[in-house]
Amino acid sequence: MPIVGMDARGDIIYVSDSLCGLSGYDHEELLGRPFWEFLLEEDAQRLQQTLLHAHEDGVEQRFDVRLPTRSGGTLTIIWHTVVFRGEDGRIEEIFAIGTDITALHRAERRLAQLNAALQALSGISGLSLRTDDAHRLLDEAWQTLVSTGACTEAWIAVVSENGSPVGIFGPTPQGAEAMPNGLIAQLPACVGPAVEGRQQVFMEHDSGPCEQCPFRPADDSVRGIASPIVHGGRVFGVLVVQVQSDLPAMDETSRVFAAIADDLGFALAMLEARVAHERVERLLAERTRILDAFFESSLDPAAIMDRDFNFIRVNEAYATSCDYSADELIGQNHFDLFPHEENLAIAERVRDTGELYVVEAKPFEYPQHPEWGVTWWDWALIPTLDDAGNVALVTLWLRDVTEEQRAKQALEAQRDRLDELVRERTVELHEANELLRAVVEESPVAICIINVDGTVSLWNRAAEELSGFPAADIINKPSPQVLLNSAEETAGLLERLVSGETISEIEVQRPHADGHMMDLRLSAAPLFDDDGSVRSVVALFRDVTEWERTQRERQELMRQLDEERATLRAIFDNAPAGIVVADADCRVMMANSAADRIYNRPLPLGRELETHAGLQICYPDGTPCPVEDLPLTRSCLHAEVIENINLSIIWPDGQKRDVTASTAPIRTEDGELSGGVGILQDVTEIRAVERDRDRLLARLEDYTDHLEQIVEERTRDVARSRDELRIQRDFVDAVIENAGSLVVVVDNEGRIARFNESAARVSGWSVEEALGRNFIELLIPEEDRALVSADFGRGLEEMPSSVYESRWRSRNGDIRVISWSVSLMFDEHGDPSFMIGSGWDVTEERRMSRALAESETQYRELVEGAQSIIIRLTMDGYVVFMNEFGLRFFGYSADELIGQHISILTPEVDSGGTDFAGLVDKIASRPESHWTNENENIARDGTRHWISWSNRVIRDESGEMTGVLAIGIDRTAQKEAEDEVRASREELRDLAARLALTEQRERREIATTLHDELGQILAFAKLKLSSLSARTQLEFADLDPVLTYLDDAIGFVRSLTSQLAPPVLRQLGFSAALQWLTDEIRKRQGVPIVYECHGAPVSLPEEVEVTLFQAVRELITNSLKHGKPGQVNVLLSVNDSVLSVAVADDGRGFDPAALPPRSTESGGFGLLNVRERIEYLGGQMEIASSPGAGARIRLIYPME
Repeated sequence: MPIVGMDARGDIIYVSDSLCGLSGYDHEELLGRPFWEFLLEEDAQRLQQTLLHAHEDGVEQRFDVRLPTRSGGTLTIIWHTVVFRGEDGRIEEIFAIGTDITALHRAERRLAQLNAALQALSGISGLSLRTDDAHRLLDEAWQTLVSTGACTEAWIAVVSENGSPVGIFGPTPQGAEAMPNGLIAQLPACVGPAVEGRQQVFMEHDSGPCEQCPFRPADDSVRGIASPIVHGGRVFGVLVVQVQSDLPAMDETSRVFAAIADDLGFALAMLEARVAHERVERLLAERTRILDAFFESSLDPAAIMDRDFNFIRVNEAYATSCDYSADELIGQNHFDLFPHEENLAIAERVRDTGELYVVEAKPFEYPQHPEWGVTWWDWALIPTLDDAGNVALVTLWLRDVTEEQRAKQALEAQRDRLDELVRERTVELHEANELLRAVVEESPVAICIINVDGTVSLWNRAAEELSGFPAADIINKPSPQVLLNSAEETAGLLERLVSGETISEIEVQRPHADGHMMDLRLSAAPLFDDDGSVRSVVALFRDVTEWERTQRERQELMRQLDEERATLRAIFDNAPAGIVVADADCRVMMANSAADRIYNRPLPLGRELETHAGLQICYPDGTPCPVEDLPLTRSCLHAEVIENINLSIIWPDGQKRDVTASTAPIRTEDGELSGGVGILQDVTEIRAVERDRDRLLARLEDYTDHLEQIVEERTRDVARSRDELRIQRDFVDAVIENAGSLVVVVDNEGRIARFNESAARVSGWSVEEALGRNFIELLIPEEDRALVSADFGRGLEEMPSSVYESRWRSRNGDIRVISWSVSLMFDEHGDPSFMIGSGWDVTEERRMSRALAESETQYRELVEGAQSIIIRLTMDGYVVFMNEFGLRFFGYSADELIGQHISILTPEVDSGGTDFAGLVDKIASRPESHWTNENENIARDGTRHWISWSNRVIRDESGEMTGVLAIGIDRTAQKEAEDEVRASREELRDLAARLALTEQRERREIATTLHDELGQILAFAKLKLSSLSARTQLEFADLDPVLTYLDDAIGFVRSLTSQLAPPVLRQLGFSAALQWLTDEIRKRQGVPIVYECHGAPVSLPEEVEVTLFQAVRELITNSLKHGKPGQVNVLLSVNDSVLSVAVADDGRGFDPAALPPRSTESGGFGLLNVRERIEYLGGQMEIASSPGAGARIRLIYPME
């Protein structure tokens, strides 16, 4: 995910690896430089002017910019910003989280471009089937290209058989006005190759040879494409179009223009062929055959009726549209089946007058199919006259335009709704203007509008009250409040505003009308005309004199509050006693480190007290204490106040700690119980001392009871007791001096009486230097001495807290934080004589706690501000966290989703049939295989979204997996765009198949004409020539050359007929046709061609057989022409799922990467065109070749 962090100036302080990978820049190149330097100039200016100012006003941004890459490309990225502010509210950092939508934009432009070209192709294809006028066809063709948006300009230049221009359809080209009839004398040099070489030609603005070309693009933003209009061996002209040069789908678009030119060539060839047929064949039988073929194969419904409107003949399209079979309709009366008075009257008028009737979009309802609703049809009633001139037959031609009409109706409905919306918005705009006028006039903020010359044009009521100047004295005069302290400052301010800059919250001092000075806060912004120029400036100012004073007081109070809060927090964190805070459900919310030490582990925040697994809490006599009787539980649930109750905590290792607990309830302002707080004191050592004391007292009592009896013995033992006392004193001294903790003993005046080596090491003062000195003056920082002195005095008067935390100043000036365990020693009168402190240096622990709290705060702000879905799951798939953006995206609240299984957001099977059951288990078992995945998700309202996920496994300190963290980005719109592109490609593939079928039918018709007409004419000429020789008694040898020429011509016609439409393909099938093809080329070229077939023969769709047959012929021809091989091998392989044809030779070979964009061979359609046609059918072509090593080209077609 691309992420960039900026400081308040816009300099980059953080950049993610993803952004570096997308842009091609290293971290070192990006860090420290302004973010704007890496954007396009127009985007940089826009963001630099608005981004930081908008964030100053508290507005979070969502914007998209174009990001140039190091490689010269451009990315389009949508950015969402997250702002981090300091304690003073100012912006410190801005983080922008991006989503790369470059592919989506490119797909949208590509789709729009292809749709326009395909729409033009579809329209021209339909036009070529409907019109029989070549001039109308070409005129409407270039208009269709321009009107659909497929190109900006279009021309069709028609040429004669020798290549010279005979006509131009389209707008008058540049430089053509001075030529006769608006024609050009010859085709320009840049267009000529399209006709001569029958290949597509691209024209640029700066093309040298064609600087005077009438079709030359006007500038660099336009590119010309010239496509030859050819069919078979005939060149009819050239199609010249101009398109935008930066379109991303130029290759696909050029292929569509080539297809349009092929369609036009096919249509012109059809028209030319039709004229030839009408000229040579006028026999009724042939006309009937053509009519029957056209009638039966027409996609439009057609029917022939007699004078009484009984059906004589109907085609399949008509029968299907009526939901009858053709046999059921023959002999039936049209108006008996479909009664309609108006239609009957129209049919009778055509029958009686013999006039043609044509109507477009005529509505009709089927009586026997009311569920079809109203349908619309283009009608043509064509009368057929008999020899007497009377109508003998009526032909009905129909075209179903229901879908077009319904689309038009829907468009009209949308247009009406748009008009209504415009009227509603006009009313709303008027109301908004009135509301704005009222708001400005009644606003408590002073508002004025200043013209560019500095005069005032608006002065509202608040401005009058604030300044003391009435509007009548101010309008059309300079403002006394907006003007700054000098004319130069005022001029500079107006100049900044007129340049388009916005002034926000500047402070000035201006006089009131009565003369006293006021502190004003001024904001101003320019007002623009429709043309974008600044016409005036709006200024808002308010008196902040009292506000400034109040703000200063508020800041002082906030400072004091922060100090109190910091003190309270320090006391909580550093208190020697354990403090635990729980909510009303007994869940632990806060606990200090002293409590963690008592429990021998960190308390589980957010969980209930009974989750202390492994701990036993009991009364001093060993009886277990139930959870409901715990002091904190009683305070949280029943608002009880518990003081100094004794408990024992047994750790998992068996160690027992004696604790004194005091708890109290916590209530809200309205008195409701919200939880409880407990203070725990570890009195294990105290209890041990007390137990020792009790034992000593018992022993003392025993000694007293028997004192008289053991006086003499005691006397003897005195010496021995003194030795034992000395040993005990030495033992205590050794324990104090060698203890790992700090031990300090002070008298009731604060003078140090004992100071062990640990205390000397931490403080830097030796034992000798410390003894006898006041501990406050020696060890306590000056700023803490008053507080510590007061605590020391209170500790002597009453029992001090067993745990106390304070700061030490060592000899070298370092400040250390010490946690003390404090107790008192009393003299024989019960007065405190010494205070004993045992302490631990916890400085590093406190520093780490503060750093951890700051890190958690920054992490929480980043996660909650991210514009991506962030979710955390347990290992068994239950949701434990989702950020706010994810909750809004799926439509759930946190309470509804947390704790639910992830299956609530994912279907078991998505729309494509993929099974997502167990996805979390798969990620957990093999995380390295699921760093990213994409699947369909379900929102709460049932909407399905495609989301791209980035997954990471979460591990604990021991490396065990505890959960999964996933970050998701919505790709639904991008997926829809990809589906639309895929559908367009499928449509293009269908058009290619239709083109192949149409081309094969045309080849078959031309072949039939050559065989039936030209072949018979040549044979008849040979017979006539032989007969002429016999009658004129010429020697036959003199006519041998002529007869040889005739035999060659007859053979050529037969060969050409076979090449155009080999009958063996239709009669014997694909495998036999390939055998025939290789034999024919081997005979004609004299090069060995070996054909092999592996697998049983199969039946293929006609368009597939035709395309594969032509492709194999083209591959063999290219091999013989360019490879100069010694042998060519053709291998046909067939299995259950795939058919493949391989053409291999041992010739010169070639580099596949050096293939030209389109074939330049005359008479063929080139290797790349072979690839295109095979891919349109769903197949593929593989090329394996290198210079000097022959070539092998394999065509693959999937059978399933």
